[in-house]
Amino acid sequence: MQPAISIVVPSYNQPPEFVSECLASIFAQKGASYEVIFVDGQSDPETLAAVEPFRSRCAHFISEPDEGQADAINKGLRLARGSLVAWLNTDDFYEPGAFQHMENACKKNPAAPFHMGIGFRTDQAGKARRPFYPDNFRFNRRAFVAGLNYILQPATFIRREALQKAGGQLDRDLHYVLDSEIWFRLLTLGDPDWVPFPVACVREYPSTKTATGGWLRFMEIQRLAAQYSNSQLTPGVLCELMRLIHELMTDAEISKLFPKEAEKKVLELWGCAGEGLRMLAGRSDGFPVSN
Repeated sequence: MQPAISIVVPSYNQPPEFVSECLASIFAQKGASYEVIFVDGQSDPETLAAVEPFRSRCAHFISEPDEGQADAINKGLRLARGSLVAWLNTDDFYEPGAFQHMENACKKNPAAPFHMGIGFRTDQAGKARRPFYPDNFRFNRRAFVAGLNYILQPATFIRREALQKAGGQLDRDLHYVLDSEIWFRLLTLGDPDWVPFPVACVREYPSTKTATGGWLRFMEIQRLAAQYSNSQLTPGVLCELMRLIHELMTDAEISKLFPKEAEKKVLELWGCAGEGLRMLAGRSDGFPVSN
């Protein structure tokens, strides 16, 4: 029988406790049929040992060298059979009832290319939850194109038919913004559906890709801006550039190379770019809201 949902789990050398919590949150789901495709980049024995209790329940288990996260996810997407597909990194986890809410949303709004659910930020231990979206959130295409990236990937499920129309796979050349790039492609098919139910939690800690991307991440952000907004310098690109410059200027040695007022100017420009994004969104914290 064809499952309603396919979950791809890319993995490489994550702490065993993260892997266990991630997989447990998937296999605890009820109400919707699903399959799990675990794609590992030949992790260390400790990581693979954490998978072992769940391995027999995976529709597919792959452990072999890959060319990065996008390559691993693409391997899983090619095997997926569900009407909805998603990927969940092994340091994140799903909320109870997430799959049922997403399957219901898919039936209710079959024209939407993807469905966005409520997500939470947590600390490294998976505690101290903070809502990612405000209560009156709505999607704003103009703000997204300008660089306001407010789509939380772990809480987002894609219609497989729409994914196939949008190319069928992630861009393997991207490391930091591979999710943003697929959202842009999917948006050519229509706006997403907002699902006002808890779906996923994302851990935030210093060694995540988002936190450590630096200038390589900036270059990918700029590439997306040039490709999808026809501008080399959107407000979002400018915000990221000013953030990185300010980060450099707070270094004790590098700060000696700049006059004292330089940091103030950078902060002012950063603030102006951020204000531009907030004006597009219609909310001071940068999230689009309903009228």
